[in-house]
Amino acid sequence: IDQGLFRLTDSGAAGFGDIFLNSGAGIEMRPVGNSSMGNPLEGSGTIEKSGTGNLSLTAESIRSDALKVTQGSLSIKNVLETEQIHLLSNTSLDVGTLRIADQTHLQIANQGRFGFRKMQVIGTDNRISGNMPSAAGKELYFILSPFTLSGDTMLRVDGRSLNVDGASLTLASLGPLKYLSKGDTFTLIDRTSGLISRLDEEQTVEYGAFSYLFSVDQKSLENEPTVKESSNDNEPETPLTLTLQSSSLTGGSAGAAKAYLESSLAGLHTVALGGRFVATTGI
Repeated sequence: IDQGLFRLTDSGAAGFGDIFLNSGAGIEMRPVGNSSMGNPLEGSGTIEKSGTGNLSLTAESIRSDALKVTQGSLSIKNVLETEQIHLLSNTSLDVGTLRIADQTHLQIANQGRFGFRKMQVIGTDNRISGNMPSAAGKELYFILSPFTLSGDTMLRVDGRSLNVDGASLTLASLGPLKYLSKGDTFTLIDRTSGLISRLDEEQTVEYGAFSYLFSVDQKSLENEPTVKESSNDNEPETPLTLTLQSSSLTGGSAGAAKAYLESSLAGLHTVALGGRFVATTGI
């Protein structure tokens, strides 16, 4: 859709294949009853759910600059990646995986009911502002960029701290963490309340033949946790941080690591692990 608004009613699908929204374009879905649609929605336009019915989007991913729910309820079964979420009163949005990646600033204006089952944060300098729903009891996945530096923050939370009480934490990496040294610390979430469930003091992140041992800290780095006056439940606010304790090769050879470190050029990274060369871009 290059421009204008495409309005979809109770048909349940818009043909076959992906729907791509250019900047300034939009799609409005107006079911009266219960319906579902399996088309992937991609691009930089706006997705709007209106109509009194309940709509389920079952594609593997839904991506747009903005998502609005003005009537009824919307269920996104898998991944949602957007920069704006706007829910009017008496509406609901249920998301399988809320993905925040690549320096995204997610702005949330929520007058309805918004929930998710998993949150995936990729890379650094991501931000959430507005009334973010609680992450208590949810599955949290943090995927580190190979360019992570000491002092970086993966997710900043404006306004009230993010409630992570009873949530689970899983770590992964998009590549070898070549810019981190022993003792370097960076932040996963800058302001949390509640405690991660069964949080081990040490966590291992592996990528190919590379293995990294981190210590995990969910308390203030300098002082006792502070309490914000705006916090209704008076929960202490603490950052969730990682500190690199050690790194090693779990397989392959030192030559494999050297081949990776010397082969970065203009965003193209050639990884030599176990004699295989894998080219990856866009990390």
